[in-house]
Amino acid sequence: MSRNIQKIFQNLDLPDNNGNYSCGQFNNSNLWIVKNTNGNCGLLIDNAKDSDSIVQYKNLEKKRFIEFKSNKRIFKNVLMIVHNDNVIPEVFSESLTLHFEKNIKENYNVNDILNALEELEAITKKIKTKINEIIGVWGEFYVLNNLLDNVKSDKMKSEIINGWESPNGRTLIDINLKTLSASIEVKTTTLDSRIHHISSINQLSSKPNWKGYLASICVKQNTGISCNSLRLKILNSLNESQKIIFNQRVLIRGKHLCNNNKYIFEINKSKEIEFFKFEDVPKPDVNTYTVNVKWDTIVEEIQSLNQKSFFSAINL
Repeated sequence: MSRNIQKIFQNLDLPDNNGNYSCGQFNNSNLWIVKNTNGNCGLLIDNAKDSDSIVQYKNLEKKRFIEFKSNKRIFKNVLMIVHNDNVIPEVFSESLTLHFEKNIKENYNVNDILNALEELEAITKKIKTKINEIIGVWGEFYVLNNLLDNVKSDKMKSEIINGWESPNGRTLIDINLKTLSASIEVKTTTLDSRIHHISSINQLSSKPNWKGYLASICVKQNTGISCNSLRLKILNSLNESQKIIFNQRVLIRGKHLCNNNKYIFEINKSKEIEFFKFEDVPKPDVNTYTVNVKWDTIVEEIQSLNQKSFFSAINL
């Protein structure tokens, strides 16, 4: 029997009828992983006593059954916890895996479930942070790949690769193209609207006589290609000296992020990439008494350039 809850969940069929659940057993124990008709993930234990000690959690639904049937199996005195549509099933199931692979038992009780839920919030937050970092790298690779596809000369390809990060470490703005005097800050989101987090006012401040643009990318998760696939695509378009530079920048950006094959994304077809001038992006009022400003900005209703117009604007 598998100890990987994420794989157990992935292998479960989607139930046919509303209110039904598919179940998969965890490691020959009384802990079962469930999938509902919405594709949401949960867990159940049978012979559950004192289930009232499980309080209501945000985005989680608690269910109790005197008798529960699934997969031609009958469970007695069941406690079930299932997340709602505000939670990503892959994140929830991965969080469960990380907890229960360290807490192996034959018979789980209500206190074990309570301990898991208490730890789950911290684990989920860590996984979400990692996914957000991977999404950020995916967006940068997507822009780099499109830039490279639009040029033919090795000189310009070298310019693009050299412009990503720097040999000395991370840069505040993702891509700086010196010969074109153009900066590109890449922001990528899985939301259906162009809401992006800005970590510093300097992320939207270009050098004198330079043009600065925010590249806004909206992606869908669980379909498409991985960061590693985009990395290899870029690598295959470079000559040997350019590959050396690119591989060095990959190490600076984070090899574990750039080589990630686990999460896949594709461009949201209703939200193609758009480019916004730095000066047009909404900013908070900042004065000499305000420091370390971070904010979320909405760029939906602002004048923008599509990719073709952007390439023309920077003379690429």
